[in-house]
Parts: sequence; structure tokens; C-alpha cells
Amino acid sequence: MLRCTNASALRTGVKSCPLTRLSLGSRWSRGVSGGARAISLSYPAPRGIAPGQISAWRLPVGARRYSTNSEVTHSRDSEPLSVTQGIEDPESVDVSEELDDSEPLVASEGSEDTLLEPEPSPKSRQGITRDDLLLSIAKAGTSPKTREELDGTMPVKVSGKVVEMELKWLKDPRALSDRVGRLLHADDVLLAVALVRTAQREHMECTVAWNHLMEYCMEKNNPKAALKFYNEMKKRGRMPNSVTYTIMLDGLSRVSRDTGVHPVKTALAIYRSIFAPNSTVTPNLIHTNAMLNVCARQRDMDSLWRVAGELPEDGPGSPNCTTYSIILRAISDAAQADIVRMRHSQVEKILARKAQGVKEGKRIWSDIIYRWKKGQLEIDNLLVSAMANLLMEASTDRGCYDVFALIHQVTGIPILAKEPSDPSSKLQKKSRGIDLEEDVPFVDDSEKLYRPVEAEPEEFEQDGEEETFENVFDPIVSPGSSSPSFISVGNRELSLILEACLSMTQEFGIGAGKAYWQHLTLEDTDYKIEPDGGTYHQYLRLLRLGHSSRLALDVIRNQMVPAQMTEGRSFRIAFACCLRDRKNINVFKNANGLLHLMETSLVLPFPQALGAYLDLVRILGDRPQLLMSLSGIDGNGKRPAGGLSALGQQLRLNLQTNALEALRPCIAKLDKAMEQGLVSPVPAKGRGIRSNSSNEHAVSGEEALKVLATVRGLIDDILMPTNSKLLSKETRAQLKKESRDLRKYSNAKITNKYNNALVSPTSEQVLAYKDQQVAESSLDV
Repeated sequence: MLRCTNASALRTGVKSCPLTRLSLGSRWSRGVSGGARAISLSYPAPRGIAPGQISAWRLPVGARRYSTNSEVTHSRDSEPLSVTQGIEDPESVDVSEELDDSEPLVASEGSEDTLLEPEPSPKSRQGITRDDLLLSIAKAGTSPKTREELDGTMPVKVSGKVVEMELKWLKDPRALSDRVGRLLHADDVLLAVALVRTAQREHMECTVAWNHLMEYCMEKNNPKAALKFYNEMKKRGRMPNSVTYTIMLDGLSRVSRDTGVHPVKTALAIYRSIFAPNSTVTPNLIHTNAMLNVCARQRDMDSLWRVAGELPEDGPGSPNCTTYSIILRAISDAAQADIVRMRHSQVEKILARKAQGVKEGKRIWSDIIYRWKKGQLEIDNLLVSAMANLLMEASTDRGCYDVFALIHQVTGIPILAKEPSDPSSKLQKKSRGIDLEEDVPFVDDSEKLYRPVEAEPEEFEQDGEEETFENVFDPIVSPGSSSPSFISVGNRELSLILEACLSMTQEFGIGAGKAYWQHLTLEDTDYKIEPDGGTYHQYLRLLRLGHSSRLALDVIRNQMVPAQMTEGRSFRIAFACCLRDRKNINVFKNANGLLHLMETSLVLPFPQALGAYLDLVRILGDRPQLLMSLSGIDGNGKRPAGGLSALGQQLRLNLQTNALEALRPCIAKLDKAMEQGLVSPVPAKGRGIRSNSSNEHAVSGEEALKVLATVRGLIDDILMPTNSKLLSKETRAQLKKESRDLRKYSNAKITNKYNNALVSPTSEQVLAYKDQQVAESSLDV
């Protein structure tokens, strides 16, 4: 994030064309001959492709590509250029501008015992690890010994003629940096480093190119190499700019100690160098935030508080929303790291550590509110989100209620939840009451009343007052005032509210979630929200927790379908609501309504949702007490003769036949797709159901096979001999035909075909779905 805000200003979108020339008959303009090889960190490039060459580019008529390979372009009058050729003798370079040696940057031979040993990296074909090769290339700029070893081990060298030709057409610093960036993207490190070092020797502006080298090393998780380039850049007289420091600090925040570098110590040394008297860079808050991010990700809270404490309270360089967000996330991450190290049986310690983290966050928020009230800080949504997530770490109803109070404070949304009692305040009152009851006026030998020393209670009460943040979330913005102003309300805030409702007990969370959803998405307010897919599914999960099948049907029918936000998991969660709401007499009607919506709003019905519907039918059929009051299965309305047993059998048959009738359109779609649709393997990454556009509407073939087999079982259950008198001949004949048609999906070959496979709809099904969407859109207009 920090790097994007700075480096993007230098990395413009000007495209640099491949280095081409019109054919003049010269020797260096020849095309690449067979057998040319490129220099790569991991393995040789394909034959016939030059390093950094992009095959998708088209050349103008009469132009030919040239090779950067020494075997092709090297002539008798040009010597091969090593990765360090053309650089002054390191001993003759002034090292006074080297990084301050008070903090070790990289593990030396004498201090390797203080750092973690690096893990072995994968070997390349030459037997050298990729990390070692990159580090050797970086070391070669200042170490003659490493340069000799590298020149002896590299089978291919970069031709000096190639570097000369490249730089001839890269006089513009932007073109040079873009070319280096493309070479590094293709892992052609040797040529990229040779270009940068030669450009530095010729006194070309190449700061951005050096930054590309350091950024590449950090992306490859090799901070040692990045530090070598960083120090070499300073030795050669090229002072780092503001983006250089940001790249180094941001990269160190993502490395681990097993790389041979202590991230926090190294970052602190780089950060302190910005404030050095000889520094050419003006320190700014971006550098401080990057340093805080290193401390936060490395769980070094002492260094974080030390750096944050150096910031001014107001004016330039004072903390902004990003600073506070980093600190709040660091507090949460540090608490989670401490809790992970505790045993699960240490419940009191875990709760105490969570409460401590929340208390530290409230202390930070009190400073935020103070500056917000004075107009020194503008609160943004990310900062509110960081504070809300920290409050929910407490895992208490009170912590979740504080989220509602926080949202009310910064957005003006009213609190629609009941305030839970604070267990800590109850315990304090109870303990104080016990102390008062036990304060019995004993007398000593001199007939005087004995009173305990009150110094300790006073000190305890004083400590309690210092740690109290009861009013930290009180409203700040008064009606009609212009400063401070509320932040905008969107799906981020709605998601935080729903997450807090899901974390609360049902006594408080379910009703509050429904009230917030009604107020924010349905009522006509100034901050009415159009929910996205994530918030819709969060609300459906809340309804599943509250056994609200009717509300789930209403949300999908009245909100999600018109907004075209339905997908397979939407109906899977909704049918899970029906499973939990099976004591509702209208649950079967709600489930049939969901089934119809799924059949009309999706190209193919979601097999997992159909499986949940079949589970509901099975559970209802096995419980006669539920069938007696269940609506939607009356059949012809006639009560059969023969007592309760015959009544139960009739009701169960009515349930099964109605369910089968509702399932027929979905089963027909699945059957056609499995017979005529495309069957493709599941991608290796993720579940792969919606991994790309080609199988956007694909469903799991394995799950579809289970559903079809279960439907066939339902039909066979209806055709039981005990139901023969309750079915007409036409109905029995139709059911037998459907059972025979579905029998093919019980074949072992068919099962193997659809195992770990995706089934895509046919083109006819996709076109029919699109025509239906167009027709519905025209009706709405």
C-alpha cells in the first residue's frame, strides 16, 4: 500500500517498445539463431528466445530482433561483459556514505550465531541455489572475490556490445527503468544488473532502476541481496530517494528472520538513516508508517511504541488514519499471538489478554476522538474497521455492543440493539459489596474499633479510574454542526454490524441484526445501502442462526433476485435455514419457494442446495408429528380412513409427491447438462466451481450425481407396494419411467466420469437463461 502511493508516481504508464532497428546490414542486427540461450536465475530460457524478449510484441516491417546472448552477438572485437565489468575498483570508492554500521544489516561471518540460519533453497540445474545466485550477483558489485567466483561459475556472460546497444536507446531514465523492470519480470537478472551498473558508470539518471533491483530482491524473499544493492547504490554516489526507503521498509515487513536478516533491526537502521544530517531525503509520515508496519508484522511492540512515541502530536508528521490503523492491527495481532501460545484450559488468562488488547485499543481511540473533535484528524472507514475488529476480539456481548456504539459515533446510525450488562462492573460491585459486609467492627484489647488500612483500596480505585474508557464511544458530532462530520456509510460498515451480531449470543444478536438490515437496506434514509454479495450472505447466515426460513425467502425473492446477486451458495444457506426451521408449519412452502427461485435465477441448480432440500423432505417424512401440522401437503383434501397410521402414510406420500413435482424442473436441467454439457476436471487450486469465465455456471459433477441418485431413491420410495392403492396407474407408470431414466447414474463408469469433474450447461441452457433475464429486465422497465 505504501509503495503504491509513492513508487507509482515515478513508474509512469509510458510503454517502452522492444529494442529494434531497421535492417542496415550491420552485424548486430541479425536475428536470433538456433541454440541461443538466456541467462535466468532458475533455469535457461527456451531456445530461440532472447532474454527479456516478449513474443507478443509485433515488429514493424523491415525490423529484426537481436539477441542479447554472447554466443550470437559477441564478435572478435568485443569482449564479454561480466556482471561487474565497468565498475570502479571498490577499494577506490569512498565508503563514507555507507549505511551506519552501528546496526548490523546483514549477518556477517562473525555474527551469524545471532541470526537464524537460512533454509536451503531449491537447487538449479547448475547446482547453485537461486537465492545464492542472486546474492552473488549483488555481492559482485563490491566484492572482488565474489566477482571472480561468479565469473568462473557462470556458463554464459552478458556481452558488452549488447549492454552498449541497449543503453544507446535508453538515454531517457524512464525508458531505462521500464526496460530493467521488464527484464526482472522475465528473471533476466544478469542483463538488468549490467544495464544498471553500466548506466551508473556513465552517470545516467538510474535511481528508479536501482529501486527496481531492490524491489525484485524483496519480492524474491532475498533481503540480503536487496541490502547489497542498497549499499552499492550509495557507494557509487547514487543517493536513495524517498521511494527507495519505502521499498526497503515495505520489503522488510514481509520477510522472516530465516533469511539471515533481522527485519526490525535492519529496518530501524534504514529508518534512522533518513534523519541523518547527510540525508538528502526529507522524512515524511509514509516512511514512519512503513516502519510501524515492519514492527507490527514482526510482532515487535516495543519498537512500535518507541517509533510511534517520536511522532508529534499535531502538525506535519503527526499520526494519520493509516498510522492509527497499523497500531490497532498490531495490538490485535500481538494479542492473538499471545493467546495462541496459551493452553486452551487457561480460560481466565485468555480472556484477560483479550481484555488487555481491547483496553489498549480504547486508549488509542480516545486520542483519535480527541484529535477528530479538534479538527486535527479526518477519520476514514479503514480506521473504523480496524477498531471494530479489535473490539470483537474480546468475544463478549459487551465488546460487540461497543461496535454498534462506535458505528453510531462516526456515522450517526442509531443503536438498534439491547445493551448487555457489563460482567466486569457486576463483579466489581459484588466484590465491593462483599467487602462492606465483611467489614465487621472488631475491637482490640483497648476497647477501640479496629479498621483495616485503606491505602490499598484507594490505590486500587485510582488504578481503576485510570483504566476506565466507558465514555470513549459517546456521540461527538452534534446535530447541525459541520465539524467534525460523519464518515460515509457503505457495505464495510454493514458487514461490521452483521459480524458483530453473529458474534453475540442469540438473545442480543438475532434481533439486532434483523433491525439493522431493515433500517439500512429497506428504509428510506440518507445512508441507505445497496448490499453486495458478501453482506447478503452474512445476513443469510444470521437468519440461519435464527431459524428464519421465511425471512430468507423474502430476502432472496425481494432483494437478491431483482439485483441479480443470487448464486449457488445463496440457496445453500437459505435451505440450511429451512433445515433448522423444520418445526415451522410453513417450512415446506418456504422451501418450495426457494426451489422455484433457484430454478429460475440460475442456469443450473446448485447440487448442494438440492441435497439440503432432499434432506428436509426426508426429515419431515420421518416425523409424523411434524406432518400433522405441516401446510402445503394436503393433497386432495380428503382424510383417508383407517386411523392415524393411514393418515400418516397418506401425509408422507403427499409430501414426497409434492417434493418430486417441485424438483422435476431442476432435475431435468441437471440431466440435460450431464448428458450434453461439457465435463471438465476440477482445477487444482480452490474448489474451482467458478474459477474462470469458461465454466462460470458449472457445478460439481460429483454432487450432481449424488442428487440424481437421491432423487431416484425418493421415486422408488414412492413406488413402495404399501403406496400402490394410493397412486393411480398413470402416476405409477410415469414414476417407473423416471426411475429407469435415472438408473444410468448408478453405473460405476458414470461415477468415475463425474468424479472430481465440473459439469457446464449447454449453450441452449445459457441462451435460454439470458433471454429470460432480458425479458425480466424489460418487464421491470
